[in-house]
Amino acid sequence: MSITFIFVLLAPITYGLVNIIDKYFCSKKIRNPFSYAVVVGMAHIIIGTIIASFLSWDNIPASALIYPAIIGCLYAAMVLIYYYALFNEDVSEVVAIDNSYPIIVAILSFFILHENIGVLGYIALALIILGVINLEKRMEKIHLDMKIWVLILMPIITGLQEFIIKLSTESISEFNALAINSLVAGTIIIFAIFLKKTREDFHHDIKNIWFALLNESLTVLAILFIFLAMKYYPATIVSAFDAIGPLFVLLIEKVILTKIDGVTKDKALKPKLEGVLLIIIGFVMMTVVGVI
Repeated sequence: MSITFIFVLLAPITYGLVNIIDKYFCSKKIRNPFSYAVVVGMAHIIIGTIIASFLSWDNIPASALIYPAIIGCLYAAMVLIYYYALFNEDVSEVVAIDNSYPIIVAILSFFILHENIGVLGYIALALIILGVINLEKRMEKIHLDMKIWVLILMPIITGLQEFIIKLSTESISEFNALAINSLVAGTIIIFAIFLKKTREDFHHDIKNIWFALLNESLTVLAILFIFLAMKYYPATIVSAFDAIGPLFVLLIEKVILTKIDGVTKDKALKPKLEGVLLIIIGFVMMTVVGVI
């Protein structure tokens, strides 16, 4: 096993840590998910500018910038949906639903990159779908407020984003792509300031700019790990290993967040664990297929 495999493992763990920190902050510190998203957008513009200033942009054709720009557009949409969902629901539900996106990556990889996952792979996809349905039933049972369009859009956007990250690794350095992603995403996100309620709450949430800079630096690091993992491994394997993420988040939520008032609505572990475990089993099976 190559040392580069560390990137495959670090990406979901780092993202899981970011998810936990974001949920605490959404519950305790911010007033409006969209006004805070604008602050996050500002942080990404700053981070992207800093990264870009240390890189060489010579001999990079304009065509090579297309994929990173698309990734940035998708990431901007994801940030707005993510904070809306996280502001209203438990982090484990948000992460688990979003982490059904390897279905999208596997399908696109099969048809476009010709990554054949075989019969066992399709069984794995079926288990993932069953896990997502299990979580959705739990959400309906306890009357959570996440809208159906959120359930649909989150995995689709994340899946497209990761697949295009894979495509971008063939044409541009991961660091240049990372800088473009942050600059494009940040620029798009800040347009949410034109929403009336966002403007009203922005003066409160801008106070969190230093936290946003620190936490989004960790987010950018997680995205870098994905770029590096996609550079060395098939897209199906990289996305499959995100199975670590939901379990990591669920355990941290149970150990820490359920003990903090107002952060977690659903304190029961077993109903969530059943769905997450189905997803994990499916992802692990898909990973075995990819390794073989």
